[in-house]
Amino acid sequence: MKKRMKEILKRGIGIAGALTLVISMAGCGQEKKEEPASGGETKAQESVKETTAAKADGEKTKISFWHIFPVGSDGYDELDELIMNFNNVQDKYEVEHVGYPFLDYFSKMTTAFAGDVAPDIFFYTLDDVPVRAANNTIANLTPFIERDKYDLSDLYETEVGFGSYDGQQYALPASSTSRMLFYNLDMLEAAGLTEADVPKTWDELYEVAHKMDIVEDGVIKQLGYDPTAGQSNYFQMLWQTNLDFFDEENNIVINDDAHKKVLQWMIDFNKDYPYAQRQAFTDASKTLGADAFVSGRLAMMVGTNDEYKVLQNSQVPFRYGVATQPIPEGGTRVNWSSCWSYEIFNSKNEDKINGAWEFMKYMLTPENQRAFYDSQGLLTASKKANDTLKTDEIMSKIIEELPYTSEKKYIDFAPKWHEDWNQFMEKAVAGTPVDEVMKEAEQFYKEKRENYKATN
Repeated sequence: MKKRMKEILKRGIGIAGALTLVISMAGCGQEKKEEPASGGETKAQESVKETTAAKADGEKTKISFWHIFPVGSDGYDELDELIMNFNNVQDKYEVEHVGYPFLDYFSKMTTAFAGDVAPDIFFYTLDDVPVRAANNTIANLTPFIERDKYDLSDLYETEVGFGSYDGQQYALPASSTSRMLFYNLDMLEAAGLTEADVPKTWDELYEVAHKMDIVEDGVIKQLGYDPTAGQSNYFQMLWQTNLDFFDEENNIVINDDAHKKVLQWMIDFNKDYPYAQRQAFTDASKTLGADAFVSGRLAMMVGTNDEYKVLQNSQVPFRYGVATQPIPEGGTRVNWSSCWSYEIFNSKNEDKINGAWEFMKYMLTPENQRAFYDSQGLLTASKKANDTLKTDEIMSKIIEELPYTSEKKYIDFAPKWHEDWNQFMEKAVAGTPVDEVMKEAEQFYKEKRENYKATN
């Protein structure tokens, strides 16, 4: 994991410092370099030349923008105002935006991609940029960055790195996320502990958590921690132990002693309580309409900045704080990011691609990133914008963790491998032996890879 993080950082910093002008194109999974046109420039290089002045009749070029904030949602009006301001401060482009509910968004985008009618610029998930770059669905941003001498240093290096493919930049981060350990200070103090006792290692986490367990008449009333709750997950814990789900050749590597040990640690964390007892605790928490931490039943839980918003909006009656996630002795400080990206559809329309790029730059200025946060609540991709949020102690700690985040690896034969894993995690939690779970999971991913090879 340390090696992968270093490679990502190196890739991101290299892009920010000196991007090459070699344009790599890919189709049907096979890469090929574009031949120069008669003027000595590739078509991609020609496409980033300055567009002509506004059309003679004064009509602006329409730029479509899709996102996940539909009309009527919180902050939509503020986002609309931000976009309308772009339309008013220049005379070449008119951005028309549409927001779809999150649960509908990806099916809408899939249909648009299939029909070659995707929006000119859109929100998408940063970790799977390679699949859209490889099939030439999205525009290469490198020539634009070079042409405009666009400074990427305000964006987080690891996230910039995940927006690259084959040494070229295809996406820029639109947001950022870090996962923190939230703790209930009242529960700590009731157990005779203080904030100084908030755990920093896995061993400390186990010790501190069980001092806050409360069981009455065989019913769990309160748990100190549950490694399967909230935003904690197996692959993130692998990273913290310097392991990964796949190796550098994308082979599944979880069925060995080191990987099994991490899963067994998660399963054994609350082994003193039978599965039925733990499941009853989980079910009871769900009936309260809030997660176990917000409802005051779980003393510590991993969550994102969204958890902080929920706590604020819920006006919970207890005191709380956040800290860096505990890691094992000799482990790596890292957590899963799961960011959104800005990407430009490769429509081959020079004017629209240029307009989408101008709008992307506009949205990524520190001032507009802060305005975007104020309207939508997503942590920004801008370091300068996030610095303005550090007047809040908890938000400051969340932001300080952003340089230590990473995206999950994109796997072509299993694009949703992290979701596929849930079925095996559930079996392990329910009592299926770890050896059996890992063997079954390994076979599952191997079959997916063989099926992919047979059809691609």
